[in-house]
Amino acid sequence: MNVEDGEVILEVDSPHKGYSIETRIVNGKMNGKGSIFNQDHIQIASLVFVDGVANGPCKLYDEEGSIFFEGCFVNGYREGKGKEYDENGNVIFEGFYEEGRRMNIVPMKE
Repeated sequence: MNVEDGEVILEVDSPHKGYSIETRIVNGKMNGKGSIFNQDHIQIASLVFVDGVANGPCKLYDEEGSIFFEGCFVNGYREGKGKEYDENGNVIFEGFYEEGRRMNIVPMKE
């Protein structure tokens, strides 16, 4: 990526042609808060980049802009505690993720 440091809007190529990422470039890589928009400029993700990789709190939205996931990314994958929502905004899964996959573990209560 040959982009000046500072605020940027990056156009995404295949397979998500028409999508864009609004974020900040530091030392040639995406760093800080970022938003991803679909071709209709509806936000489909709110996340944090560290050296070009999604790391930190995130919210993911469907193509109409309704939330379907809230949690964290670590090295570009859903990781740790997260929630999934149905099309009406109701929580349909709350639990833990490892490398993007739901884990079948239940937290212990004291």
